Amino acid sequence: MQITSIIELLDGELMNSPSISFIYDIKSDIKKLHEGDLFIAREMHEIDEAVASGAFAVVYDNDHEITDDEIAWIKVDDVKNAALKLCRYLLSTLDIEAYYIDKTIFGFASIYKNDFDKDVILLGSSIFDNISLIKSIEEKSSCLLCYDRDIIKAVYPDFKELSESEHVVQNLTAHSLFEISFSHKERFYNRIKLPLLYLNDFLTFTDFIGKHIDTAKLKVWDVFKPVFVDRFLNILENGKSGRFILGSKDEDRAQREIAYLKKEFKYGKSVILAPYGYENKDIEVISYKNDEDIKNSLKTIGYNGIYIIGKEVDCIKMLLNSNDTKSLLIPEQ
Repeated sequence: MQITSIIELLDGELMNSPSISFIYDIKSDIKKLHEGDLFIAREMHEIDEAVASGAFAVVYDNDHEITDDEIAWIKVDDVKNAALKLCRYLLSTLDIEAYYIDKTIFGFASIYKNDFDKDVILLGSSIFDNISLIKSIEEKSSCLLCYDRDIIKAVYPDFKELSESEHVVQNLTAHSLFEISFSHKERFYNRIKLPLLYLNDFLTFTDFIGKHIDTAKLKVWDVFKPVFVDRFLNILENGKSGRFILGSKDEDRAQREIAYLKKEFKYGKSVILAPYGYENKDIEVISYKNDEDIKNSLKTIGYNGIYIIGKEVDCIKMLLNSNDTKSLLIPEQ
């Protein structure tokens, strides 16, 4: 691609008179940069490394010394907007299907990506990471899925929205907060690892993919996934304890899950931990400022179920596995 074309596309300003007039590829990940590539610098400190690695052009949005007059230095107002323009350009020549879907269904799509009849490209909220994904798209054989409405609207305005509808099920049994059985469209789903809360989302996804899927794969789904613990805060296998810990960094998802927990877990004591300053008049919370506060709450508060707003499952497990978390027993209920 010609340097002049890139400047026009990105509304950039060429800050020098380079001897190089073209680039071979476009990268935003310094670890994947090769000689001859254009580098979009999301972090200014990566520019020197990109030049040393043989970049033929650098796109940046803050003042930086021109350290190599042979390559092109292209300054833009905002590198994120430049990346959006680039992605939109790359997609403008393709005739593909593109959908906006919510985060829950996007999570199912991530698990069952290889079960689609088409090559599925999953766009996240980082426009820089999306560049390489978009470049891999093959026309008429790909389906673009994105949970960030602003990004999908910016890069592919002709997108469709996957609307969630109400689904009719039979023989519904909730074995626990985290496991259900039911019948739908002449298929019986037996004890699948899915909370009732997300059943409708799951069926919307199965209708979208249009085929039977292996529900055993839901074991790796990390949404509303409990961490069961004993009195010593040792992590146990699922269902091996009457105590569990949940959490999410996504505030909207957390509110939805806490409402479900309060409604369906009335037979046990549930406690909500939230970052200091969190405000929600409908939820009574215990505030924490840091991980130490969370650890102290886990040691001293009596509960059957605890939900930590601001922490995902992996972070919760790391807290539990830290040595100083084990020093006290959880009070008996």
